[in-house]
Amino acid sequence: MSKKNVVASMATIAFFGICAKVLGLVREGVFGAYFGTSSEMDLFGLLSGYATTLITLLGGALASSYYPFNIKNIEQKGERYAANQFSKLLNQYAVFSLIVYVAIFIFASDIAEIVCSSGVTVPFHRVKLYVRVIFAVLVPAGMTRLVVSGLTSLRKYGWMQITQSVYSVVAILLTLMFSNKYGIIVVVWAFMLNTVFQIILLCFVYYKGERKYELCFDIKDEQTVAAWRGLVPVAIGADVFMIGATIDRSIGISLGLVGASASLSYAGTLYGSVIALVATPVKTVFNTEMNRKFFSDGNKDDLFAQIESTFNHMAILLVPICFFLSVAAHGFITIVLQRGAFDEYSTQLTASTFMVYILIAPIFAMRELLNGLHVLLNDRVSSMYSGLIFVVANASLSFAFSKVFGLVGIPLGSMSAMMLSYLYLFMHLRIKHGCQNKIINSTLLKIIFAGVLG
Repeated sequence: MSKKNVVASMATIAFFGICAKVLGLVREGVFGAYFGTSSEMDLFGLLSGYATTLITLLGGALASSYYPFNIKNIEQKGERYAANQFSKLLNQYAVFSLIVYVAIFIFASDIAEIVCSSGVTVPFHRVKLYVRVIFAVLVPAGMTRLVVSGLTSLRKYGWMQITQSVYSVVAILLTLMFSNKYGIIVVVWAFMLNTVFQIILLCFVYYKGERKYELCFDIKDEQTVAAWRGLVPVAIGADVFMIGATIDRSIGISLGLVGASASLSYAGTLYGSVIALVATPVKTVFNTEMNRKFFSDGNKDDLFAQIESTFNHMAILLVPICFFLSVAAHGFITIVLQRGAFDEYSTQLTASTFMVYILIAPIFAMRELLNGLHVLLNDRVSSMYSGLIFVVANASLSFAFSKVFGLVGIPLGSMSAMMLSYLYLFMHLRIKHGCQNKIINSTLLKIIFAGVLG
């Protein structure tokens, strides 16, 4: 793929990402205006975070584990064969995730009791309903992650951002029309129903032309078996910030501070907006082209050179943006969220966490690229250990720092844990895979920091 096409692909993702995140900011502003940082919003942020993390650990990790196989099938055997193989994995996940959800549905009362005992003041029957509705997204949302990875492997970019935009529009309209009468349950139903629309739309886009859907499971297929075997290592190694966000919200609830979990949820969403606008387009296109090139020539040195160049370009964009947003956190949160029920107290609470979260973005973006590189090199164990380092460090440091610094100590713990996780991957790339590249050019760093400090 030519550099011109690579830039065009990143521009496509960035454009749809901007649309999705602008609508996402409007959505969060509407949520904030109607629900603020109430205890019920704490509950929604907590449960939706758990559900999203579970989707990431199952659907997202399975998609990442299978992604190299899908690229290899397309490159060597064509789109029809790749689609047939992909159908098997999609069907297997649908059955597996449905079994998991049925278990959650049956034990919803026990889950609700645990949530209520953590300090949530929402009535038990409503918590139980929220558990059953919110976790229903496990099946369609996980399938969505898989189909998006299939489209990305075909260089069809931007579809996840398009579906996210649709969710924001639906959530905004339902909140404006029905929230005064029904409350947050409107947001909960929008969260669930949107995922059904997403998977229908994405499957329609993917399965057309020579790519046909087949109702086939074939649980002995070598590729799908290998993908499932890689699920746990990849799940622990990939998208660790989602796991960290869930840990952070749980610790926030334990502080006994009303709005703590909700403020962490708002801050995390806004932090994700920066990642989606800058890092996601680069990571998505880079991983796709990196896989395609590696399966063509198998040259690791070219991969190391490419990742060094990509790191430097992301640093130029992310470091100044994140530094500015951290300094201007209160003003940014005021402009985006402060209206209606989202008062000055909510603004102070959210700004205090956002100012630290946003500084994690450059580290997170670099770690994501390194993690994808390790998976491509069939080194899922290093990815897993890196994720375990983050999870353990995040839980322990965030809890410890929260006792000293209060709410702001939680994102401080996350940032420290992300640094440790990144350093492990970086050192392992040099020691095990023989990467001698500097990854980050020292001259470039001097220029960036001079610009920031100036």
